[in-house]
Amino acid sequence: MPATRSRPPSCKAGLEGWERFSGYSLRAGLATAAGEAGADLAQVMRQTRHRSADVALGYLRPADLWRNNPTKVIWRGPGKQG
Repeated sequence: MPATRSRPPSCKAGLEGWERFSGYSLRAGLATAAGEAGADLAQVMRQTRHRSADVALGYLRPADLWRNNPTKVIWRGPGKQG
């Protein structure tokens, strides 16, 4: 009898395009959004179940990476606001 694989949490949660998400990317997105919203590291660690602050910090992404990205100007075109 072949082993059955359970559906990943992203599929169970009803995310469209769930095949593109991994547990790591979902956890990193949650940690980054929580940090940006003002949650402290202990709160993030409690939610993500990290025991090591060093590992938990690795999941936090620079929140302004895309907000202040110079390539946005290139795609927007010269003289356009946005």
